[in-house]
Amino acid sequence: MLCIYLNFKSAKRCKQNAELYLVNPYLPVYDILHKFMPRIPLHVPDYLILLSTIFAFIKEGSIITTRINTHIPCLIFSLLLRSIVTRLTIIPTCMPKPRNNTNYYSQIFTSTHDLMYSGHTILFIFLGKIVEEDYYSNIFLYLSGKVIQFIFPISLILSRQHYTNDIVVSIIVYNFFFLYLKS
Repeated sequence: MLCIYLNFKSAKRCKQNAELYLVNPYLPVYDILHKFMPRIPLHVPDYLILLSTIFAFIKEGSIITTRINTHIPCLIFSLLLRSIVTRLTIIPTCMPKPRNNTNYYSQIFTSTHDLMYSGHTILFIFLGKIVEEDYYSNIFLYLSGKVIQFIFPISLILSRQHYTNDIVVSIIVYNFFFLYLKS
């Protein structure tokens, strides 16, 4: 819960700093996938996270298992590090400027300038690794886990919530913690 709170506060501070210090905080920088790929609706990645969570829950039968406990430290350390590094460099957002009358969901879960690495991608990798465990017994689960980890994060780029580098850095950070804590 502390990780979620720190990430929320960090995201709010990033937005404030962007609007205070950047000349054009809502003018996106160049991203090759943004240039050549079609745009999808903004909240598609959120629906994919919900779908992945339900799939992981059904696969596990319970959200608290010994296997899930091996991934929780990776999730916590990744999110803690994210809450620190997102404030170090503020990048202009690739999302449109939010309207003042946005809904509560957007106000709580959609942040604009915390772009050093993606918290959404961290969740996708966490859920994908849970789904793919014991892959030797079921190729469908293995492939589903890989799709959740590596294909679903592309929706973040297509919806213009993140840049390509945010996704790549997230994959590296989570897997660093996973390999480090696994050994």
